[in-house]
Amino acid sequence: MRFLSLFVLCVLFAVPAKAQSESGEPIRMSASGEGRGQLLVLTLEETVRLARANSVDALIADNRYKNAFWTYRSFIADRRPVLSLSGTVPRFDRTIQAITQPDGSDLFIQRNQVTSSLDLSLSQELGFTGGRIFAGSGLQRIDLLGDSVVTSYLSSPFFIGWQQPILKYNDWTWRRQIAPLSLEQASRERLENLEQVSVQAVNLFFSLHLAQINREIATLNLANNDTIFQISKGRYQLGKIAENDLLQIELAVLNAQVALTAAQNEVANAEARLQRFLGVSEGTRFELRIPDDVLALQIVASKALEHARRFRSSPVSFRRRALEAEQQVAIARGNNGFSADLFAQYGLNNTAVELGNAYNDPQSFQNVGLTLNVPILDWGQARSEREIAFANRDLVQSQIALDEQNFEQEVLLRVQQFNLQGNQVAIAAKADTVGRKRFEVAKARYLIGKSDITELNIATSERDQARRSYIDALLRYWTDFYTLRRLTLYDYVEEQPLEVKDIDFDR
Repeated sequence: MRFLSLFVLCVLFAVPAKAQSESGEPIRMSASGEGRGQLLVLTLEETVRLARANSVDALIADNRYKNAFWTYRSFIADRRPVLSLSGTVPRFDRTIQAITQPDGSDLFIQRNQVTSSLDLSLSQELGFTGGRIFAGSGLQRIDLLGDSVVTSYLSSPFFIGWQQPILKYNDWTWRRQIAPLSLEQASRERLENLEQVSVQAVNLFFSLHLAQINREIATLNLANNDTIFQISKGRYQLGKIAENDLLQIELAVLNAQVALTAAQNEVANAEARLQRFLGVSEGTRFELRIPDDVLALQIVASKALEHARRFRSSPVSFRRRALEAEQQVAIARGNNGFSADLFAQYGLNNTAVELGNAYNDPQSFQNVGLTLNVPILDWGQARSEREIAFANRDLVQSQIALDEQNFEQEVLLRVQQFNLQGNQVAIAAKADTVGRKRFEVAKARYLIGKSDITELNIATSERDQARRSYIDALLRYWTDFYTLRRLTLYDYVEEQPLEVKDIDFDR
């Protein structure tokens, strides 16, 4: 009888033990409600690729860059010549106006008139001076309505002018420096955001894998505990174990049932999160292929920091923020003191009652003016605004210095962590192997009556924990790897800066 019981236990324990291979490959078991929908086999690399191509976060990263790109294009367009056509065709006025008489007196007279105009102008901003030069041509027509219609034309075949602020803030000189930096920063931030998508994909990939492992562990533990419980009931009837041991085994069965239900729900939730993130259809099931080995990489901290300084968005952001702070100082200085505006215009014009004659023998005209603004008493407002700008500039410079320190420290710490994590994965893999062997030894000792159920439960718990720790070590390793890519924008496998596909700006 005892021999038969031992034989049954050996068979039942041996079957689930084969469900987990020596390499740690997950067993393929379906939770409640599964079996419908397509099966998608995913490696870690394929998961990252799908996330970068389909996830909403990747789309947001592209759209942010598009916004910055078109903002820069708008800045470029602002500094190019603008050709415009404007006109009024027609405008009717019926008003009472003061009309100067030949003797110099004014008389209110009701006037009915129709005016029309058409102007073609070309203007160009002069960025290096902050001024504007313009040229154009225009034609106006007036029809006085009354007992008879009186028509007259005013032509301006050509005119050219120049408007120049003096001792004022020149926005173009600052935007010329800041706009390219903003675009470059946006381009690098897009790469960083896509690498962050990779980090999220790694976390979701291993979260699902860990959930699947937990479900497998719960399934195996339930089968083992139920088998032990059935055999132990027979032993209890024979008086070979105490009632306390039997109750302990029954409690383990109940706990295993609860754990299996929780694990099944955990798998369903993890699958749903990965489905949404990868943009695949609901109901898709995943078969995950875990990386067999870690990368044979030892990253040099000084090289990583050099890559970060060359390729990350943060150094560009530091320069942009410093320039913007200086820009605010220039604004405070330029808009709160003496200023002047110079205006000059030259052209040809003529008037006639017939359109053709309005262009015959045109006369020249000139306009020149200088407008001054001299603040005399402002109760210290101008000085206060300048001091505020100075204080803000100093604050920004201090913040940039602190951010630079944090930037360097983050890179160096992540390199150190990544280099150590590879060894942690090797230790965790060894612990996983040892944990499974220890469980086999404890199981064999229990079967021959050399140990009690408590020792077997401890071995089971340690085996399960070692397996989870190994998955967690892999998660940390690959998270550190993709985070380091994000922090340096450098591909350490191909040994080249990261690149990303171009965006199609055409709709």
